[in-house]
Amino acid sequence: MMTVFTIVASVLMLLAPEPRLEDLEATVSSMETAVLAGDSVGYLAEVNHAEPVFLMEQTNWAGDLAEHTPVAFDIMLDGDGFKTHADGSVTVPMTIAWRMTDKGKRRKVAFKARFVDRKGHWRFAGEVWMRIEAPGVVVLTDPKFKDEALHIAAVLPGVRERVHELLGVEVEAVQQVKVYAKMRHLQESIYLSYTDSLGGWNEPGEAIKLLGREGQSGAGLRSLLAHEYGHVGSFELGERATEMPWWVLEGVAEYCSAEVTGGANGLDARIRRWAAADNLRQWDQLADFRGEAMNHQAQVYNQGHHMIRYLVDRFGIEQVRAWLRFLAGGATLDEASKFTLEQSWAEIDAAWRNSLGDE
Repeated sequence: MMTVFTIVASVLMLLAPEPRLEDLEATVSSMETAVLAGDSVGYLAEVNHAEPVFLMEQTNWAGDLAEHTPVAFDIMLDGDGFKTHADGSVTVPMTIAWRMTDKGKRRKVAFKARFVDRKGHWRFAGEVWMRIEAPGVVVLTDPKFKDEALHIAAVLPGVRERVHELLGVEVEAVQQVKVYAKMRHLQESIYLSYTDSLGGWNEPGEAIKLLGREGQSGAGLRSLLAHEYGHVGSFELGERATEMPWWVLEGVAEYCSAEVTGGANGLDARIRRWAAADNLRQWDQLADFRGEAMNHQAQVYNQGHHMIRYLVDRFGIEQVRAWLRFLAGGATLDEASKFTLEQSWAEIDAAWRNSLGDE
């Protein structure tokens, strides 16, 4: 029976018409219509659902459309590069061009895209990547950054192990990393509306996304991977981990980075200078990623890192892990502090600020 089924399936594949560029037109048109309507459900209907990480990235991408709907969005396919593959998929060079407002700047990205046939309906399956595997890690890269990807595959397994130890977590899932050749492509992969410069990005269930850099390796790469994987570890601390204050999330990631690479050189001196110059911020100013905290990013990362290090030095890593788990469960700073550190957040903050005047 198995042999007969295989033969029949093979015959049907041979009889099936060869895929054509025109077969993708309905999918691309529906993608464009959904984006311009801010319709995340309609957009996701045109996306391949078979790969969980890609689907999560596309779900988050589409979720931003309702709040930030572009006024222009076009997808262009280059038929000269259209190719069919043995697995039934097709690849084709694709350019996405969009504008967020009538007077806004036109932006565009170009990459080789993959489409798969699902029961007679072609669905968008993302970029075509070079793939490199290591224990617990898959690196998907633009071929231009193959050497960096090989370094990532060599370094990240050890970084994972150390971050797991620091945060007291164990992440079973294989970790994907995507290395982008251009800043705009990295930005577009997050949201169409995203314009801030960045070197890395991570959200629960997504790949760690990095901007490729020529010759990047050694301590700099290890530091970046430890920061981004620190976010992965943080997301394991509780169901509401992403709701923790932004300075906590970045402070923990910076703490992991420093511990993996061997220390927080210059951090203490910098924070003491800021304290002397009245350049520190209140914690609620550093809490909201989409709010005022965007105006104080240096403090989010550095002041947040210093506070995490202060808490570890004063209360010990076990109690700080418990504090983080309470925050990741939805507790406020004050609730988590009183329950796990036996002091109010106001008392801890005052003691921290007072300590910055000490030699």
